[in-house]
Amino acid sequence: MNTKLINRLRCKVLYLAYPSLFVAAGIGTCYSGESPVIAKRDYQPTQQEQQEADLRPLVQAAAFYKSRADEGYPNDCVQYAGILERGIGVPIDLAGAADYYKLAADQGNLFALYNYGQSLIEGIGVDVDPVDGAEYIRLAAEGGHAVAQNSYGRCLVNGIGVNEDPVEGARYIKLAADQGYAAAQIDYGNCLLGGIGVEQNKTEGAKYIKLAADQGDEIAQLKYAQCSWQGIGIPVDPAEGVRYIKLAADQGNAQGQLCYGTYCNIGLKNIVPLDTDLAREYYKKAADQGDPNGQWCYGTCCKMRNDVTAAAEYYKRAADQGHDNGQFDYGLCCELGRGVPVDTQLAAEHYKKAADQGHTRGQINYAHCCELGIGVPIDLALAVRYCKMAADQGDPTGMYCYARFLESGSGITADPGEAASWYLRAANAGHKGAIDKVQGASS
Repeated sequence: MNTKLINRLRCKVLYLAYPSLFVAAGIGTCYSGESPVIAKRDYQPTQQEQQEADLRPLVQAAAFYKSRADEGYPNDCVQYAGILERGIGVPIDLAGAADYYKLAADQGNLFALYNYGQSLIEGIGVDVDPVDGAEYIRLAAEGGHAVAQNSYGRCLVNGIGVNEDPVEGARYIKLAADQGYAAAQIDYGNCLLGGIGVEQNKTEGAKYIKLAADQGDEIAQLKYAQCSWQGIGIPVDPAEGVRYIKLAADQGNAQGQLCYGTYCNIGLKNIVPLDTDLAREYYKKAADQGDPNGQWCYGTCCKMRNDVTAAAEYYKRAADQGHDNGQFDYGLCCELGRGVPVDTQLAAEHYKKAADQGHTRGQINYAHCCELGIGVPIDLALAVRYCKMAADQGDPTGMYCYARFLESGSGITADPGEAASWYLRAANAGHKGAIDKVQGASS
């Protein structure tokens, strides 16, 4: 079947802002009057006293909603369930939240039907039960709850708790999309783009994606930017693509920040002027959200500005998330002492991590470490193996080094004919040492 429809969404309770919560509870002035001590002008409450004072209205609000919920009022059951989920004035209690959602759901509250169903599907506070979960969500969907319609549509498309039925799934998703629910507009757009449960119609698909994008949904903005760049359902329009990327970036989307930073870094003629300072700002925004590509890009910007300490720091952040370029560059920092103390063992360790992900420079550098005993014991056979990995990927230095091992018989049985073949491949790929070797052999 076509690609499954995206991530599940959990509809969070629309909590009232704290002031209105207290007014609704009738306790907006529950903590009044001053003690003689607090009334002293020079008194400053301790941090603990301040925290207790801040928490007191929340505790009283939670108690108010609990009393109403325990009387069976469905809306208050929903509110108190949300309070328990978030731990607002009470300890977090997911099982208790699920119980209160069920109380309201069994009275037909659409919001509770959806949330209790989602709890069953995800196992939030209850045992996982996708069949019952899908049924609760269906009931909410039949009542016109847009989020539930989209969620039930996803259940049908993916066969979660129900028999897989992409056609019916797309129908439910469209119901939600046509209510203006942005996540459903994205999903239905993807159905149309991919022909999932509907006849493929890229033009209509792009329209639905744009509806969500124009509501400010950052995922839709990225998707519509892709449509604009690639001409998916609409004419190719790089300027429009960049505009939507920037919209997502300026909402804090890390992928958008990374993309827009790259546009600034390279410059796009008549669209985005070259501006490495602005690129650096956007890379840092993505990096500080934990995006490993952003961390590596920002580290490279720092390196170009000779801020080796910051470069090493951000390379390490990327490396610690498994980013192969980050692993290689942090290994280089450790080997050369750029921004960190020299540590050849740590350098070899990071080269190997990058190498094992297929990073050719990592493979070559780790082979070099094994050949010379830099941070690891000398192991010529292992050096040959990693050189061969790089050579097999077409890396000119990898081919040259592998030829050198074959020629000398270090770590591998000598094979002059095979060595000559690899020297020639490296020379054809532009490796200067290999070119000199081939020309010397022919003269």
